[in-house]
Amino acid sequence: MENMADSQDNAWRTHSFRQNVRAKIEEAIRQSGNPTTKSVGEMESHVFQKAKTREEYLGYVARLIIHVREMSDTPMMTFAVLIKLDEIDIVINSSEEIELC
Repeated sequence: MENMADSQDNAWRTHSFRQNVRAKIEEAIRQSGNPTTKSVGEMESHVFQKAKTREEYLGYVARLIIHVREMSDTPMMTFAVLIKLDEIDIVINSSEEIELC
C-alpha cells in the first residue's frame, strides 16, 4: 500500500503530467493574446524545480496562469479558471485564491 501511495504522490513529476500542465499554460498564453519572453517549457520547468510537493507545484502553476491572464490585452473581469489535472481540480479565482479540490 505504501508503494502505491508513494507513486501517486510522485505522479506530478511524470513527463505526461508535466506535459498536461504545459498545455494548460500554453492555452492561457494563447488566450491572453500576448507573447511571452520565456517559452512554456522554461516557465513550467522553473515552477517544477521550485516546487517540493504536488500541491506546491500546482499552486505555482495556478499563480502563473493568473499572471498570464492579468497580462491579457482584454479588460479583466472577475473570472474563475478550472484546471483539471489527473484527479485534482485547481480552481483559480481572480482574487488569487487557490482551491485544491
